[in-house]
Amino acid sequence: MKFRSTRVIAAIEAIKPLFSSFIKRSNSDKFMILFSISFFIWLSFFDEDNFCRRFSMWNEIKSLESDRQELLEEIESSQAKLERLHSDVETLERYAREEYLLRKKDEDIFIIE
Repeated sequence: MKFRSTRVIAAIEAIKPLFSSFIKRSNSDKFMILFSISFFIWLSFFDEDNFCRRFSMWNEIKSLESDRQELLEEIESSQAKLERLHSDVETLERYAREEYLLRKKDEDIFIIE
C-alpha cells in the first residue's frame, strides 16, 4: 500500500506545476479555458458528429470507394465484352452456345458438370 501511495504522490507532484499556473490566472481566463475544454469534450464525444461516428463514416466511405472502383472495372470489362459481341459474329455465336446452350440443327450438346 505504501508503494502505491508514493506513486500517487509523485504523480500529483509532477502535475502541480501545471495547475499552479492555472490557479494564478484571472477568473475570465479560467472560464475561457474550462469552457474551451468542455466544448472540445462535448464535440468529441456527445455531439451528433462525434469522433467515433466520423471515424466509422470515414471507414464506410473508404469501403464504398473501393466497391465503386471494383464496379467501374466490372463495367469496363462488360462494355468491352459487349463491344466484342456486337463486332464479331463468331464471338456472339460462341457466347450463345456457352451461356444459353444454343446449337445448330445438326449438333448434339453434351453438358458435363
